[in-house]
Formats: sequence, C-alpha cells, structure tokens
Amino acid sequence: MTAVSALSSALVDRIATTRPAIAARSSALTRATESSDSGATRVTLGSSTGVGAVYSDPRARAGFNRLWSSPVNAGDGIAALMARNQASHSAELDRWRGLGGALLKRFAETGQAYSQTLVDEPVHSWDDGIPGMTPADQAQLATEVQTRQASELESVGTDAQTAALTIRTLSGQSVDLKISVGSGFYTTGIKVEIDSSGDMDDEVRAAVGHLAEGLDRALDGLANEGAVALNLAGLVDYDRKVLSSVDLTVAIPTKGGLLGDFSLHVGGDSNTVHLKGSDGELNLKFDNAKPLGRFGSGLQSVLDRFEAAGQRGRANAALVEQMKAAFKQLHAAAAGDEVDPRSDQPGSAAGSSTGRSGLPDFEASFGGDTWRQNRAGAHNEAGHVQYQLTQKTEGNLSAERRSSGTQTVEERISADLKKAPGDAMLYVTNGNFTATKIRDESKVTTLIAAAADGRLQVLRKTDSQQLRQVSEFANHRLVHQQAWPSHQRQVQRLT
Repeated sequence: MTAVSALSSALVDRIATTRPAIAARSSALTRATESSDSGATRVTLGSSTGVGAVYSDPRARAGFNRLWSSPVNAGDGIAALMARNQASHSAELDRWRGLGGALLKRFAETGQAYSQTLVDEPVHSWDDGIPGMTPADQAQLATEVQTRQASELESVGTDAQTAALTIRTLSGQSVDLKISVGSGFYTTGIKVEIDSSGDMDDEVRAAVGHLAEGLDRALDGLANEGAVALNLAGLVDYDRKVLSSVDLTVAIPTKGGLLGDFSLHVGGDSNTVHLKGSDGELNLKFDNAKPLGRFGSGLQSVLDRFEAAGQRGRANAALVEQMKAAFKQLHAAAAGDEVDPRSDQPGSAAGSSTGRSGLPDFEASFGGDTWRQNRAGAHNEAGHVQYQLTQKTEGNLSAERRSSGTQTVEERISADLKKAPGDAMLYVTNGNFTATKIRDESKVTTLIAAAADGRLQVLRKTDSQQLRQVSEFANHRLVHQQAWPSHQRQVQRLT
C-alpha cells in the first residue's frame, strides 16, 4: 500500500491548534446512513465530490477506523473472514488464509462477481474538526477526509502481496480471482475480487468450486512458517472434461521474506512451476505434448537424483524438498492413470526393457545461495549451487513395441563453497577457510529402433565427468589443494 496525503495544511493548522485528539471519528460532519444489516456507516458526500463511497465499521479495534469499499450485509461470510483475518493475523500472508477457497465456493454457488476491500486506519484527531468551524471549512474537511479514506481503500492493491488465480474453460471462458494484502505507513488492508468473462453453467461452476480446498492448501503452504511448502495437488487435479488450464501467481514486492514469487501453470502443452524465496530458486516444466507410455514413470530415480545433487552441492535442504514436491505433483498431473505403480518403488525394473524413463519430457533446475550453521547459529559454511536435469525425446517412443527414437537425459551441477575451520564462524576476510569446487555433468542418450521382426533394439550411450576440488587457505595463502576428477564413457546394448 502507498501512503496518501491527509488534510490540507491550512485545515490541519486550524484544527490541531484548537482541539485535542479524539478517540473515535464522529459522523456528524457527513450525511451518513446506517446499514441495518452490518452496522456499517456510509459516508455520502454527494456526487459532486468525485470520490468513491466509504463505509465505516464501528466494530474496528481501538484506535482505528475500519473502512469498507462496499456495505457489509448479514450473512456475508467472506467479509466476516476478512475481518477475522485482519484482527487475528499479524503476518501479511496469513491474512489471506481461507479467502481464496471462500471466493471460489461463493462463485460456484451463485455464479456472480464479488469485490470487497477492508482497511484499518488510525483515528486522526482532526477528522471531527473543531467547534465553531464555518460551513465552508466543514465541507472542505469532510471532502478531504472522504478523499483520503477512498484513496486508502484504493491503494490496498498497490505494492501489495498478491495471489491471482485464473481458471480457463474448454469453451474459452475464464474466472479470475485476486487477493491483495497490503500495509502502508499507518494502514493495513485486504482486498478480494472474483469475476468471470461470462455466464457459466452448473457443471463449470462445480468444477471451479472443486478447486477451493486446493487453492487454500496451496496458499497456506506458500505462507508456511519456517520454509515454503508446495501443496499443489488440489490445483493440478482439475476437471479436464470442463476446464482447460489453471494458473496461480503470487507476487511479494517486499524483499527478505521466505517467499519472493511463485507461479503455477497446468494445462495446454506444458505444466510449469516457478518458486523463488530465501532458500533459493527452482523451475520445473513438463512437456504435455508427448504423452506417457506404460513403461513406468521412473519417478523415484529422478527424486533420488535431486537428493544426491542437493547433498553433493550442499543445497539448502528446504529447496531440495520443494523441488521434489513440485516434481511429484506435476508428474502426477501429467501421468494421470498411465503410471505403473511399481515404478515408484526403489530398485523397480519397470520400463527397463525399453531403456526409456516413461516420464514426459521435462526441464528441472534449482539453485541459489546456500549455507550451514554451527551450534551457535552462526554461518559455518556458505556458497552458491546450481543444478539442472533435463530430458528430451525425439521420434515416436510410444508404449507400443513398434517404436523408434532417441531420448537424452542431461544433468549438470556447479557449486562453490567455503567453510570455516572446525565449528567456527565463517569469516572469509580473515583468509582462513576451505574452498570446495564441484563441477559435474553427464549425458545419457538412449537409442531405440524397431527391427523388421518387431523386436526393439536399444542402445544406451553414457558420457559423464565429475570434479571435486578442495583448497585449504590459511591467512589468504593456499596451503593445500586436492582434486578428484573422473571421466567415463560407456556404450550398453540393452536388448
């Protein structure tokens, strides 16, 4: 939220020098009407003012005015949830808890758009004016108060932490949802909105409502304390008979928190996840253009690769878990019922007869700054790591025996780490540390061809290089260095 100007300096001078602070703003200066449903007061200054209506809620916490952009009617569960979240959650991301699901459920029931904004602003002592003010000053004061409050409501969506969901249907329509949570210099607020591109039938609205719980779980995971958790299963499991795609984006303009930004797309030619936060950054893309065969998913072997790369490159454990969670959930969305359940078991031989993984093509990467702490909580080790794993398939590698093509899996890891002696705090400028350099890369190419008699001929080529180099420094001088390089080339005939 952005700060907005209060009153004109001339009015402030006349009011502040004459009247002490007032605990609550009076509505005597405005022509107000009471809402029988909610107790909210609408400030109506007349259309000539050119500013939006503001609804004041007398149930605000002490020392604050609670403002709404629309009247709050009895039975409005979304507004009630907004008020509860505003009162009970100090963390900004916690204030959107449950709102996404509530908006989707309301749309599923009514098919109607909904928008509401809540702002808590501190009580300003000058808003009531002073005794004996001229009618002209009263009118000017009322207009400026109304303008300020309308601006505060409008600014909730500016520089706010936002979550936006877009759901597209097979018929080309869309449902758009957005939640904004902001904090200005003095004010805090929540803004929610949902709308559609047109009328939707019961089947489509039911499919939208089916995502309610999944959206809440996804947002709760992104706001998780300690480390971001990816809970995406309820969104990737959308009704593909009615909906064509689901997109969720989260933007956090303020720096330094656990979550920086996030995006999810499922549907169409690809499924993608992007996450950037304090533990690092990950990107994942599944290619939906090439369907899975029934040779088994190879899922566990990929998860094992992530774990091994994280340990070798000393990536933050939370980032590795986030990568594994993203891969498993997007893999499930791509695989549907086609995955051989045996392939999730370690050591499974499912799919080995063809040499292909059974996975759709994908691009996966994670990396960023990494660190380890000593027993006192200080950084004992720090560095940077980057990891990438990709699979690309060319030709027709279907589940049928008469298939041919090439599948290539490439893997790279690069890490540069520095560690203090023993359990001491890392202090690079003193020149006493151990530097570790990791450079690994591999390429595995599987060639599959169908012979005239129908049998498959499978050839696998492997080319891998690894390097681990450790250098010990004392007082900025290299005192010891050791390296462990390796290079392997191999050709295997699998059938």
